[in-house]
Amino acid sequence: MFAYCSLFTKDYLFDKDELVLLWMAEGFLHESNGSQSMESLGRECFQELESRLFFQHSTNDRSRYTMHDLINDLATSVAGEFFFMLDDKIDVYDQKEALEKFHHLSFVRQGYGVYRKFKPLQRARRLRTFLALSVNLDAWQRFSLSNMVLVELLPQLQFLRVLSLASCLITENKLVASIIYKAYWFLVVLGYLACQTVV
Repeated sequence: MFAYCSLFTKDYLFDKDELVLLWMAEGFLHESNGSQSMESLGRECFQELESRLFFQHSTNDRSRYTMHDLINDLATSVAGEFFFMLDDKIDVYDQKEALEKFHHLSFVRQGYGVYRKFKPLQRARRLRTFLALSVNLDAWQRFSLSNMVLVELLPQLQFLRVLSLASCLITENKLVASIIYKAYWFLVVLGYLACQTVV
């Protein structure tokens, strides 16, 4: 779970509950007994990491957390080759051999997310996390993500568990409807399979 934090940039401010939800979506939290919910287990894990100074309160916003740069480096080291953070300094084209190993990807939202930047990720078929991070953007600012990313890349990511396009500007209503429709049927199939295994 700690390695998952390597997806955050240095000095990135994150919310405890949001991180717990990400851990839950990834399947990192398992109920040990029926009395404790996954949310409370996740909060306990978070508090344990906080007590060991892996996480610290932000000096500007006490409701949010950050990691010290050295702790972030440790998380990146522990994460190994399965986690990748794409920012303006790193080009995916330089990572061609490693693409197939990536399971978790975050990217720093910039003014516009061009398709060329994401196109090589078509080879990252085992990707489970596609996470947009807001860094140095005001709350009112929106990030325009190329619709080609949504049309050509996301449908190929069959193992995707976390898709966060928070504050991304998506202009195609048909596209959004198509994604919601596909996600709905995917969840219906998952529910059906879960029912089949219980019976």
